Amino acid sequence: MDLIQFFEQNFTVFILACTRVSGIFITAPIFSSRNIPPRVKIMLSVFISLIIVPVILQKYTVNIPSALLPYMFAVLCELTIGVTIGLVMEIFFAVIQVAGQMLDTQIGFGIVNVLDPQSGTQVPLLGNFIQVIFIIVFLATDMHHLFFSALADSFQVLPINGAVFDGSLALFILKLVSDMFVLALKIAMPIVMTTLLVDISMGMLARTMPQMNVFVVGIPLKLAVGIFMLSVVLPTYIYILKVACRELFANIYKLLSIFGG
Repeated sequence: MDLIQFFEQNFTVFILACTRVSGIFITAPIFSSRNIPPRVKIMLSVFISLIIVPVILQKYTVNIPSALLPYMFAVLCELTIGVTIGLVMEIFFAVIQVAGQMLDTQIGFGIVNVLDPQSGTQVPLLGNFIQVIFIIVFLATDMHHLFFSALADSFQVLPINGAVFDGSLALFILKLVSDMFVLALKIAMPIVMTTLLVDISMGMLARTMPQMNVFVVGIPLKLAVGIFMLSVVLPTYIYILKVACRELFANIYKLLSIFGG
């Protein structure tokens, strides 16, 4: 009975906390997957909020608007914070898709796409393969535990109804997107350069032996060389993905500090 009275008295705080958590589950990869039923997402958001709210009220002072309109604005702000945190995670996962698109174009899989059941969209073949590895690395190294830890710490770094919106947020997102393109290029660079050398070799061979059909030889050769190089650099990719996971959480904390002004 005491627990019920506690949440009746602090229901407004619970709504704000649950809104932030729900915003993350709307856009964050893996957690926003279509394979997870909406009811499970809602129950998980409510369960996490029920755990976090007593800690928030015990450690921090929460300023809750008394009027309806300011309170609705606070709910919208919390939803924006949650969605933006999930968007930062989505940008990191999109790096894999961009790198995979580069690899598919260079190797010869550019016309082949597969259906991603998580997003319901067509994705590059190698991009989907590397993304699956990324998800395995994310879960096998307990990065999802760090995700929930960062979610709990977000209420300490950025208290409820304490967000400040300014131009620095847009600059941070733009810089993050540009850094992700650089990371995608680094991931794809070994195989891209190798296939480029194959193209140069085929061009030189076509000049010296005009009677040979370069397309018949070049396309299977690029496929074989590309797949071989992918198997060689795959352990390096796993290390890069682990570093990218750590960088992801560093950017989440930086985002929260920007929201906090």
